Amino acid sequence: MDSGSRKHAARACTECKEKKIRCLPNNKTPGVCQRCARFGKECTVPEIREQPHRRKLLNRVGQLEKNMDGIVAMLADQRSPAAMAEGDHLTPTPASTSSVTTSPSATTLSNDLRRDVIDTGLVTIEQAETFVRDFRGMSIHFPYVLISPHTSLSDLRNESPVLLQAIFATTSWRNRSLQIALERNFLRDLSTRLLMEGQKSLDLLQGLLVYVAWYHFHISPSMQQCYRLTALAVAIAVDLGLNRRPRKSEKQKMCIESHALFAQGLTPAGPDFWNREARRAFIGCYALSSSYSLTLRKTSPLKFTDYIQDCASSLEAERQVPSDAMIVHYIRLMRHADEVCETFGYNDSDQSQMMSEEKIHLYVNSFGAKLESIKANQPLTFSQEPHCVIRYHLLQIYTHEIGLHENLQTSSPSVHRTAILYDCLIHAKSYFEAVLALSREDMYSWTTRQWAWLNYVIKLVSRVSLCADSPAWNINVAQSVMRLDAFLEPLCVRLKELCALISLVEGASSWYHNLMVQWEIAKSHYQADSIRQTTELSRAAQGRPRDEGLSTPGMNAFSNTSSATLTSFDSIDFGDDGFWMPSNLNPWSMGGM
Repeated sequence: MDSGSRKHAARACTECKEKKIRCLPNNKTPGVCQRCARFGKECTVPEIREQPHRRKLLNRVGQLEKNMDGIVAMLADQRSPAAMAEGDHLTPTPASTSSVTTSPSATTLSNDLRRDVIDTGLVTIEQAETFVRDFRGMSIHFPYVLISPHTSLSDLRNESPVLLQAIFATTSWRNRSLQIALERNFLRDLSTRLLMEGQKSLDLLQGLLVYVAWYHFHISPSMQQCYRLTALAVAIAVDLGLNRRPRKSEKQKMCIESHALFAQGLTPAGPDFWNREARRAFIGCYALSSSYSLTLRKTSPLKFTDYIQDCASSLEAERQVPSDAMIVHYIRLMRHADEVCETFGYNDSDQSQMMSEEKIHLYVNSFGAKLESIKANQPLTFSQEPHCVIRYHLLQIYTHEIGLHENLQTSSPSVHRTAILYDCLIHAKSYFEAVLALSREDMYSWTTRQWAWLNYVIKLVSRVSLCADSPAWNINVAQSVMRLDAFLEPLCVRLKELCALISLVEGASSWYHNLMVQWEIAKSHYQADSIRQTTELSRAAQGRPRDEGLSTPGMNAFSNTSSATLTSFDSIDFGDDGFWMPSNLNPWSMGGM
């Protein structure tokens, strides 16, 4: 068969195509089909024209090949010293930009296209390995985000880049200038992924939890966002669906969300629970939410639910790591603190929950008995662990705080009130002794909430000690139980030793240094107020009138308002805006942070 026959075999002629009939080749007359030969028609075969979509496809393939060559070149350049010296690690090369903008997922840069702080030369491989190793030790104080010993640095860079940056920004506290730069990189990348690209991943949540857990490393007067960032972490957890079981009920099936895919890093471990990392992160949201709401006296962004308890119990049953068995006990203690706060209305600025002293005394005893029951039902190894001893006394102190509040205000101290104040100092003394029994290295890795609670106890003890100057309760009675300055002295020494480990940048200061200044001021004022009150008590015992020049302003009786004046802690703002920083001191200079 000649070329003409082959053409007819491959394509129909114009006449046959118009009639929509089969075009058969004619062996007798080459180049003419059987029908055209029979009817004497001109047999022509239309030329083959290149289809537009085929031309576009070939152009697209060529463009992709060109982009791939650019990506390979960019990855090679990233390892060179010249590329490491370049600017922003989030800025792609022109070749990678072309690839991203023409791909279906153009709004998101994949992790392998991003340049992290190791690529840019800000952190060396050796430093990165040290930071990750340090975090594994620090996580004993925050067992809700863990790094497995089998997880390599390369794994973290590829699978958990946000968490890795948060770890760098936390564990680099000894080098203040490096820490500031790492924090900026972390916040920039977090905001890009979360707000601009709309990413949803467990990695984002874990990174934010680590950053907020050790937030005191990043506090500055112009950026007090601890409570706000905690609420953001809770919002991310809820958006990921961590607050409910993986299986959907009939009611949940009415959700109008356009996609049903699981977020990156999130996998169901059966119908009732998510993977362990997700459960720990969700419980971590509750732990931070509860602690910060109690210390800052604000509404908790995440209330306790039975599912939180179920997640903690499931981790205890599976016990992948030893700390998983402890989380369920931590939850019970946090829930107990929430109940104390709700009962006594500690977050109620109007003090609307008025109770009689007898009723309050019954509540205090009831909460104490319940706490003893919780402690008795804990494993012995857990209840005797130093940090658990600290938590126990801290909850007792928090319960007895009610002895200072206005709803117990009377003209003279009652038996009930004196007992509450006395027991408060008993537990405070045990608390301080347990804290000072810790190693220096242990305290160096404390989370923000642990330092916040220590500050809280110092403030409370000062007020309890100096809240009255009556025979039933005065500074001498309080100091027969404990002296605050005797504990502040070694605590200041601890902070001084810690400050010596920090390499500061010119014009910047460390949070620990400012905390040491607070405590030195608190100790001086406590000693001065103690001398004044002791002098007044001595004059009163001799029947001599008060010397107005010696008396402490507002010392009479039990005014909660005046107690803020007499304790000298009025200059230290423990609220969210000041975040435990002296209002009359401003040594902070974070290099524009």
